[in-house]
Amino acid sequence: IKNYEKFWFFIQNYVYKDLYTAIRKRLIIKDGKSKYFYTIKTNKEGFSVNEIEKEITMEDYYNIKCNPNYTEISKDRYIIPYKEYRIELDIFQGDFNGLIFAEVEFPNEKEAFEFDKIIPEWFGIEISNYITNSDMAILGKEKIFEKIRDIIH
Repeated sequence: IKNYEKFWFFIQNYVYKDLYTAIRKRLIIKDGKSKYFYTIKTNKEGFSVNEIEKEITMEDYYNIKCNPNYTEISKDRYIIPYKEYRIELDIFQGDFNGLIFAEVEFPNEKEAFEFDKIIPEWFGIEISNYITNSDMAILGKEKIFEKIRDIIH
């Protein structure tokens, strides 16, 4: 892969998740500088989800209590320009070391479905409706790798 930029290092922890809502806090480090975010995702339908994200202070970040039963997610993110899109390539570390996800965000579902016609040859199996970062945090390493094996076979 050419023309990529190492963009961020993420650490994200989940506060809450149910069938309709996921709440997380995220530390993003870029060029040695840290930023902190609080995110609420709701109304996931197919590929679409409503996302509300707010930058918060370091103090707020450390005061937000996460569910201790959830696994912390850490990953490097690379941004890869592709046609008129931007591929976010996440290379996981920690418990999920070895996993690599590529994600493309679209302005609407029509473009998401049409992307199948121009998808890069190096993309693997589509898992958008099967595994999310919040699933990883809740289910943990063994169950996620088992789920991936099931999807592959």
